[in-house]
Amino acid sequence: MLHGEGLAPAIVAMLAALLATVGLGKIIDLLNTRRVRIREQSYGQGSRPPPIPRSDQGT
Repeated sequence: MLHGEGLAPAIVAMLAALLATVGLGKIIDLLNTRRVRIREQSYGQGSRPPPIPRSDQGT
């Protein structure tokens, strides 16, 4: 029983870490897809980046 009690917190910690990383990954993916969709809606062309003003290209 002592071994089980010693392993349980470690297993719970590992599961919590896995859930946290997977959850963060999913949240980041959702944010990225939303940003891409917003860009597609605002610019009309998702594959092309927004046009760069000539002043930003360098002199």
